[in-house]
Amino acid sequence: MERPYTYWGFVWLPVILLFVFWAQWSGSLKGLQNALDEQRMQLYERPASQDIVYLSIDKASLDRVGLWPWPRSKTAEIVDRLVAAGAADIVLDLDLSTASSQGADERLEQALAKAGGRVILPVRYDPTAGRAGGFVLPYPALIDKTRLGVSDIPVQTDGFARTLPYERMVDGRFVPSVATLLSRDSVQPGSHLVIDYAISPTTIPTYSAVDLLDGEIDPGKLRGKSVIVGTHAVEVGANYIVPVHGMLPSPLVQILAAETLMQDRSLRSVPSTPILAFFTLLLFALSWSRRFSELSHQLIICFGLAAFVSVAAFVLQKRFAILLPTAPVQVLLWLYAVTRALNELTVRRWKVLQTSIEASNMRHMLTRIIGDSSDAILIVDEDGMVLETSRRAPEILGFDPGLNPMRRLSKLVPTELVISAKDSIRLMQADQWNSAADAEPRLLELPSGRVIEYTTTPSRLSGRRLRFRKIQNHYVACITARDITEKHLQEARLEYMSRFDEMTGAMRRSEFLHRLDNSLLRQRTAEDRWQTVFALNLHRFKTINATLGRSVGDALLQAVVRRLNECQLNLSPTARLGGDIFALFTLDLVSDAEAHTLSRQLAEIVEAPFDLDGIRAQIGVRMGISPVRLDTPTPAATSLSQAELALDDATRKGGSGIVVFDPESFAKQEHAREIERELWSALDRREIHIAYQPQVLLSTGQLVGAEALVRWHHPKMGPISPGEFIAIAEANGFVEKLGRWILHRACEDAVTWPDRVSVSVNVSALQFEREGFVEDVKTALEGADLPPERLHLEFTESAFIEASDDLMKNLRSLHALGISFALDDFGTGFSSFGYLSRFPLDAVKMDQMFVRNLTTDTASQAIVQSIKTLADGLGLTVICEGVETDEQRSFLKLIGCQQGQGFLFGRPQSAADIAELSRCRVSVTA
Repeated sequence: MERPYTYWGFVWLPVILLFVFWAQWSGSLKGLQNALDEQRMQLYERPASQDIVYLSIDKASLDRVGLWPWPRSKTAEIVDRLVAAGAADIVLDLDLSTASSQGADERLEQALAKAGGRVILPVRYDPTAGRAGGFVLPYPALIDKTRLGVSDIPVQTDGFARTLPYERMVDGRFVPSVATLLSRDSVQPGSHLVIDYAISPTTIPTYSAVDLLDGEIDPGKLRGKSVIVGTHAVEVGANYIVPVHGMLPSPLVQILAAETLMQDRSLRSVPSTPILAFFTLLLFALSWSRRFSELSHQLIICFGLAAFVSVAAFVLQKRFAILLPTAPVQVLLWLYAVTRALNELTVRRWKVLQTSIEASNMRHMLTRIIGDSSDAILIVDEDGMVLETSRRAPEILGFDPGLNPMRRLSKLVPTELVISAKDSIRLMQADQWNSAADAEPRLLELPSGRVIEYTTTPSRLSGRRLRFRKIQNHYVACITARDITEKHLQEARLEYMSRFDEMTGAMRRSEFLHRLDNSLLRQRTAEDRWQTVFALNLHRFKTINATLGRSVGDALLQAVVRRLNECQLNLSPTARLGGDIFALFTLDLVSDAEAHTLSRQLAEIVEAPFDLDGIRAQIGVRMGISPVRLDTPTPAATSLSQAELALDDATRKGGSGIVVFDPESFAKQEHAREIERELWSALDRREIHIAYQPQVLLSTGQLVGAEALVRWHHPKMGPISPGEFIAIAEANGFVEKLGRWILHRACEDAVTWPDRVSVSVNVSALQFEREGFVEDVKTALEGADLPPERLHLEFTESAFIEASDDLMKNLRSLHALGISFALDDFGTGFSSFGYLSRFPLDAVKMDQMFVRNLTTDTASQAIVQSIKTLADGLGLTVICEGVETDEQRSFLKLIGCQQGQGFLFGRPQSAADIAELSRCRVSVTA
């Protein structure tokens, strides 16, 4: 007689196999497979390589800056510091798709240009972008200075981020992903990287951006590393749900992907069909086996095979980064075991057991899910009766947890939630429920002061039992509420801080400009009337801050703002532009005379004594005024800038004073800005050249050297004085590049002159203090094959005001090579005899102001003779600048000055002219 299990194996095993293949093909097992892969990742944690660093713009960084979006100037400062620390690659995982303020953007562009291609900017996919095939690119000014990397983190249907593309087609070209660029791995077109989340994010070096800005990070920890700069998700919501680690910010996901490639851990899947076929054959053999026909034997074999598959999958995943598709095999084995066990039962007994298990599991599952939820959950029927609540519902919604939950919803929660539940059920009954629109989260402030975010979702029931109570109604509503009070307060605080100064309550610049612009627009049609913008600076505030302490200084700033806001002069609220600088504007139309009267009244208000908790303080005020003619369109930003320019003039004049905006000053500033913009590319356009002015022996007229003088001829602005662009170059950092070019060019030109002719090059204090300056000089000498003795470096006394250890070290190193040093413009600046004894000088250059009146001014003669006597005592050569007449030359020669330079011996000329001049003596009268 044939046993029942043979019939079961012949009928049910093919059914199980077809079901498993269908589930695998339809993707129904994908969630289970993902869970198994994730579980195996949890069992073999791997450390990160430490080669990639995460620089987090965390809460401390946001609190320090007080602004979001993150200021571009801070981003530029971070790039500069990372470059200075020697970081290899720098990824700015920030939104740079649009420009911000001009100054901040220019600052960022300069930092990216100086980074020299180290910076990688993200390209993210946004189907609403409408450009570049749906990709959002950095704004154009940044693209040429950086590399691009796709920062997409695809989210799968279950909400998890598991894979990254190696590259994406962006605007007609393939752009590698950030992970591919950081790992320097070869691109695999059309494929995706499967991230190994066994790599622990806690082993990734992570630092706060504010620590970098404060200089608290050891540069050695960043040298040679790749650095991702990005936000911490708590502040700005850039989180992704990932296996193993739960919620991670975008930069950490990018780093884990790069680490996966660097450690050769890109997970690879093998086909499931051969494996399923192998286990299917095993189960067919088992189902027909008489030796193992007992249920206990077959269950033991199934459990053993399941364990073997799990262990094998773990070993393959850990050691070889291979993902074994165990979900279909496990489902096949467990279905085999379950159906084989059920086959031993009678049909009736199986149905009873199945019904009991299903009802019990469903009841316990729903009770557990609802009860353990961190949100407030209420299940309500059509009559408004509460059927189920979560444990946190009383706490969040504010009703007594001791109340019997089986009561009407209206007795427990605000009316708005009751109406929402009824409306959702009504819409579902009418088949008008739209889950995408009607289930949108809504905000509600409770009487307790809590702010909740809630959704209401209706469901249709089929008359089953719930808590052993027959449900006659076929519709219920689920109210899910989440306490977002802290988040709401934080957002409100950030919004406030973006508009108002936290310490004084004064408006920030952006809020001030917004209100001023609105005021100008409202009164634009007024003729021959004015609005006036005032910019104030507190005179002697820094002294009070330094002597009485910052707490008193802060109290003084708060008192100034209160006094200005309460002054009853019909002015706008006060804005704090920074430090001790404030701004206001008139709310009514005023005449020019009225504006001056208001300015004096404001000055009197601020200059009145302050009583700061028993400390009496009195300050002065400097003020800049910008009258705005209402019938002439003037942007608010321009009006404020004009007031600040006037304030700058008042500050330069010293003391307390009031200055009205002068358009000429504004034009000068615009001219300086244009020079600064053009200066960065002047070398590349070959607009800058060097002229050489001869230096001769006064005793014989023999040419002994030439001073290198930089000249700039702009095609539109014409010749630009070095006095203009050198100061700008020192301010914006371009002087290092310019000085290096002058040094190399001067050495190359000097090598074409006779050996007795040296070249003098002016060097700024910034160059001397730079760490690589000595190497620059050596490279210039070696590249031109110029002996060090023929190179003279000149610098002014300002370099000695705060002589650092680095400057002294560089001076000694260069002097040891045989290079000579000359102190330029001696006697005009911060002259001190201590300079002449402390520093390795070989010559002093007497300023032309003493030479100009030499033959007619006895005071100039006395000064020149004194300098010559002092130089003789110290063994220094005296070089006299500005020699234009033979009488001046004769006097200087008479008192023993060695060298002269000026129009008498030659104007600035080309290197070829110097070579020609060196073949003869300069014609002088004996």
